[in-house]
Amino acid sequence: MITFDGTVQQLQEIVDEQPGYIYRPVGDDRMCRYADTLPGVGLVPGCLLGHWLHRFHRIPLEHLAAQDLGYNIERVLPNMIHAGWVDECDDRIRLVRFLGFLQELQDAGTPWGQALREALIRIDEAMPPSELVAVPA
Repeated sequence: MITFDGTVQQLQEIVDEQPGYIYRPVGDDRMCRYADTLPGVGLVPGCLLGHWLHRFHRIPLEHLAAQDLGYNIERVLPNMIHAGWVDECDDRIRLVRFLGFLQELQDAGTPWGQALREALIRIDEAMPPSELVAVPA
């Protein structure tokens, strides 16, 4: 099962390799892609979420490239869970929203390290972890 904290740790591992990296889409349309095609190299992971899905969930690059139809992670991840490519999440709504914030920041040209930090702040403001939410007595 995918956990929120585990996902953050996995993303942090990727970000730690290049915290200042700014994803710049390849191609004439300049669209963010989960997998990019580089001349002379072929398919490679593209955006931060493409790296995460390929490295930690073993999604083939060809499958990630097929998701590049302008779909954001809020649509792609549930589809991958439903298809059995990715395990179910412990808190799917919170995780998908967090990944959406991360994707939005990255697509706006925010360096990966900063995007991860800001997405964590945004999700904690929008949807505090369930154990921190006060339950009326």
